Amino acid sequence: MVPSRRCPVHPGIVLQEEFLKPMNLTARQFAEKLGGAWTELHVTAILKGKEGISAETARDFAAFFDTPEAFWTRLDQQHYQWEKIHQEN
Repeated sequence: MVPSRRCPVHPGIVLQEEFLKPMNLTARQFAEKLGGAWTELHVTAILKGKEGISAETARDFAAFFDTPEAFWTRLDQQHYQWEKIHQEN
């Protein structure tokens, strides 16, 4: 359920505050640890709320942090669903 009075937090904020900060990881370090096509710019775009969480991103984050993929996709869906509803009003 999407809250009606406040926007659900963007997944980038959760990534920063609940995962990267406690692990003392920068965007660059995190991108390097993820490997593959990940870059500091891509991670930073997510952290700043300029990019959402794709299925591939959810998969990579889930594997790295040992969380369900649905955790990341749900955060993203709730945030963007709320924004869409409230931009129309």
